[in-house]
Amino acid sequence: MTPRAPTVTIGLPFYNAAAYLDNAIQSVVNQTFSDWEMILLDDGSTDGSAAVARRWASDPRIRLILDGQNEGLPARLNQIARLARGRYLARMDADDVMAPHRLATQVDFLESSPETHLVASFAYVIDTRNRVYGFRGRVKLPETLREAIRATAIIHPTVMARREWFLQHPYDPAWRRSQDQELWLRTLFTSQFAVIPQPLLFYRERGLPYAAKYRRTAAELQRLVVRYRPRLSGPTVAYYWLLFSLKSFLYTLLSRLKLESWLLHRRNRTLSPEERREAETLLRRGLKRGDTGPTKPAPAVVVTQLFSVPESLLFLEGQIPYFREQGFEVEVMCAPGQAAREFAARTQCRLTPVPFRRTLSPLLDLRCLFRVYRHFQESRPRIVHANTPKAGLLGMLAARLAGVPVRVYELHGLPLESQRGPMRRVLWLTEWVSCRVATVVLAVSPSLKKQALHYRLVTPQKIQVLENGSCNGVEAVTRFNPERIDPADVAELRRNLRLSGRVIGFIGRLTRDKGLSELVEAWAVLRSRYPDLTLLLIGAPELGSLKKAPQITAWLADSRVRCLGFVPDIERYYALLDVLVLPTYREGLPQVLLEAAAMRVPVVASRVTGAVDAVVEQQTGLFCEPFSSGSLVRMVGRYLEDPELARKHGEAARQRVLDRYSPPAIWAAKYRLYCQLLDAKGSPSQPIEPVTA
Repeated sequence: MTPRAPTVTIGLPFYNAAAYLDNAIQSVVNQTFSDWEMILLDDGSTDGSAAVARRWASDPRIRLILDGQNEGLPARLNQIARLARGRYLARMDADDVMAPHRLATQVDFLESSPETHLVASFAYVIDTRNRVYGFRGRVKLPETLREAIRATAIIHPTVMARREWFLQHPYDPAWRRSQDQELWLRTLFTSQFAVIPQPLLFYRERGLPYAAKYRRTAAELQRLVVRYRPRLSGPTVAYYWLLFSLKSFLYTLLSRLKLESWLLHRRNRTLSPEERREAETLLRRGLKRGDTGPTKPAPAVVVTQLFSVPESLLFLEGQIPYFREQGFEVEVMCAPGQAAREFAARTQCRLTPVPFRRTLSPLLDLRCLFRVYRHFQESRPRIVHANTPKAGLLGMLAARLAGVPVRVYELHGLPLESQRGPMRRVLWLTEWVSCRVATVVLAVSPSLKKQALHYRLVTPQKIQVLENGSCNGVEAVTRFNPERIDPADVAELRRNLRLSGRVIGFIGRLTRDKGLSELVEAWAVLRSRYPDLTLLLIGAPELGSLKKAPQITAWLADSRVRCLGFVPDIERYYALLDVLVLPTYREGLPQVLLEAAAMRVPVVASRVTGAVDAVVEQQTGLFCEPFSSGSLVRMVGRYLEDPELARKHGEAARQRVLDRYSPPAIWAAKYRLYCQLLDAKGSPSQPIEPVTA
């Protein structure tokens, strides 16, 4: 049996509108007119908008369409017209809000005026925080083509028309930014339009970080002028061509000068205090949550994670789907790069690139701070979780200035430990500021927490370690599991790398703080003592800060050294190793030691912060003394000369990782912490209870 067709179909295409989509849908559910259906059509969103829409899909009046494609607004509007079953089709944007009586008013108008094809209305203007600040609308429709090119009285998302009209006059997909203006110019003088002189929609202005959008619109309007040139005089064409060129320049200039609000307010009429109160009352009614709604209120972009470089995004591997299932959406901010784009595409999270640099660069850092602050003002995240020193400092400052209620700073290590002189004081100050403005500080290991307290960076009440430490744990069951590695793949890898004997490996950035100088000196001894030994280096070279860079460059050319750079499928390379070495000067909790342990590879690491938590001496690995190449040679030699000891320590290390560093347990601890902080509204004056399993 075919269900009865509704009177109205509301078409709501959306693309990356997670912050506002829930409000838009709620305002439809709150309509006084109830005979409607709604088509939610995702245009390939990557920010969690689809998860917001899914929460409403249980309502039988709502149809959700997800195909993963990004086809543009005109194509999606035409698709909605073909799918609609209602007699009338109402337009709406995903970031706007309907007045509660909009559908009833427009349906009554079209029912009483059968000769009218399309009806629009006035609109209130709201900002990103749902504050009413203006009014937009005009009753007079253009009477000439020249007037129509300049502006029309029709506000696109306020439109309701007969469905047949939309089918007869589809949008032109070639006009992605000005599809409405092109449609009005094509149909205005052959169809009957009308405007209801009252505001029936709350139209959201999102500012001109969207300046590129306005520039593209102006460029398309220039093309429209050329298209209608045969029906316009030469001076008119020249006039409007220059007008839209000037508009494009104005949008660009005001965006660079950060004067967007002036332009947006200028386009709208200011409301009187009485009008504003009336509009705010209407808006509250439109957004009121009743018995009808999703099982969970949409959190918009709840958690914004910041990292300095794209490679660090591996610390979030697996977390984003988990938090999405818990009702949180995760946005990522980091320096741009291919790795960041691939991560965002793989996890379907929203990526906001910011050109962070690890090194000190005051002017660029100030620009990044301002960009992050403006973004927080726009997106209004509930939680900002900053990682690594540079992103931590700028992220925490920007979040504090933007009024973000929950600010989490995660310490992955203390660079100041390996510095001396003025640079050490600068690094101490930056870490102190980050900890000071954070709501809570997380340390990835107990020894790192102890050092942070020792340096008086943070108070004991504000810092904690989740579970047994680690920022993400180790997937030792499926990924870092030697039983799941194909021996044939390992054998082929050995042939490709020309490995014929035993192999020791170093995995990490090839830089001073990782103990590269000590490794060079130790290799000179190990090379002569063990003729069948090969050294495998995996990681990005960063030799600029090394005093012995020329000697190290020559060392990398050794015939028994293999320098591979960054590799994605690192687990296969652990399977090549007999011993992993990490003569580092300082760590937070070295992930490579935990991954090697999961792969049953014995490790030799410096006895420094972080490493002392990853290794149990004489049980899962051996310690060498920091800054001592001789100690490193002795410890590596013990494993090479006693394979049974290496096997025993590798077995114990894997079991320890399985017992202590399960990723789901760490994710659950972070989730409980987030919920606790949200319940406390991010108040730093309240001591935070430690979160453990």
